[in-house]
Amino acid sequence: MAFDLKITFTGLCMFVIDKDNPVGPRLHVLLMECPHATHSPVLLYDKSYADPQPSPEWQYFLCAKLDNCSFDFPCDATTPPDFDSLPISADNNVAGIGDLDEFSGCGKLSRSYIDDSSQIAAARFTLRTGRTSGFGQGSPFTVETKGPTINRKLVHYTEWLIPNVNSTVLGREGLLLQCSYLTSQGDTPLILPLFAHNNQIRLVVMNAMAEDIPPNHPDTPMPGTPASHFGAYYECFDTSDTSKCHVTIPQLVEAQNDPSPYSQWTGGCDWVMRSRQAGETISSPICIHALVRVKSPGES
Repeated sequence: MAFDLKITFTGLCMFVIDKDNPVGPRLHVLLMECPHATHSPVLLYDKSYADPQPSPEWQYFLCAKLDNCSFDFPCDATTPPDFDSLPISADNNVAGIGDLDEFSGCGKLSRSYIDDSSQIAAARFTLRTGRTSGFGQGSPFTVETKGPTINRKLVHYTEWLIPNVNSTVLGREGLLLQCSYLTSQGDTPLILPLFAHNNQIRLVVMNAMAEDIPPNHPDTPMPGTPASHFGAYYECFDTSDTSKCHVTIPQLVEAQNDPSPYSQWTGGCDWVMRSRQAGETISSPICIHALVRVKSPGES
């Protein structure tokens, strides 16, 4: 039997649409470095997924550090990623990811940052297939573009689904999660055998400041708070000519009660139970996503 792999990305993540990759269309999720506020990329997963013997789900959560890790999911690469399923915020009534080119006019991303993501990212996930299966309800922001100020409802978590994965580990349905490195040097490679339960594996990939990582939880920001960490997304663009690239930082209008991706989960983890009861977010609503596209070959 096949299982579904669901990955929830949350925090400072840049979604990169790469339609012209030489080896086929890819969606890259870059867990960005933030020059003025250190972020820690981590993987959160239920302990039962690490148990080769059948066991009840929703026990408690394990955490693995992802610094310098690069993952390439080879699941059923015959079907390319469904880029159209990505939620892109087009107005203040539709929640989604912020389109960096719309906000700033910065254009498309140089392929050099895909060839060497260590220049801007602490970790990377490359997805060869799948589609968006859920995302946050978002909070309203104002964005001062080169033209008029616009309103956008921006999200800080997005769930990606890779359905019908045919893979086994130790004779059971599962996934051997193994990383390579963004740089040429690294510690012992992260290798995690994960076993499906109820025909699924659910992972959370989080890129946030240490004080926001479970069992901690972020404070609710006040209206008018700038999403200052959003500035990390501009590190891969030439911002010296403001007529071409206008650096703009979205400003929070009001934090919405956006339930955590864990809100439907139960278990022994105090943080999970608090989230379920209080509807707390998994990361700060001002730690929002951004979306860019990679330049085509020959495109200046």
